[in-house]
Amino acid sequence: MKPRLFLLTLLLASAPPLLAGPAERPSGPPNPAERLEHLKKDLHLSAAQVEKLRPILLATEQKLKALHSETSLSEEQRREKAQGIRRAGGEAIKAELSPEQVTQFEAEVRRRHKDGPPEGGPGGKGGPEGRGPKGK
Repeated sequence: MKPRLFLLTLLLASAPPLLAGPAERPSGPPNPAERLEHLKKDLHLSAAQVEKLRPILLATEQKLKALHSETSLSEEQRREKAQGIRRAGGEAIKAELSPEQVTQFEAEVRRRHKDGPPEGGPGGKGGPEGRGPKGK
């Protein structure tokens, strides 16, 4: 009877991690759905604005993914092209916002640039060899 009690105890002890649900999403840039939710909340977007921004965010992500798999470009060329894609996406987003929302959006972009990339992202604390931007 004791071996069964031991196995039952062991099984119950291992149950909480199994019942905890999905693991947290790894750090890094948010996916388009997460980004849209943040924008919706932070900028108080209307339903019409949400529907206009969704394809912009999806297209931007698709372009960045395609760029990521482009092997003919140097790292510097890829970085510059990614900045251009993000900049174009930001301009397309701003075109759908009110002047007040544009101000809030730009402030958020400035804050993110000042704070740097998230840990684990390119150039973040978890970047290549644990160094910051451009290998410093």
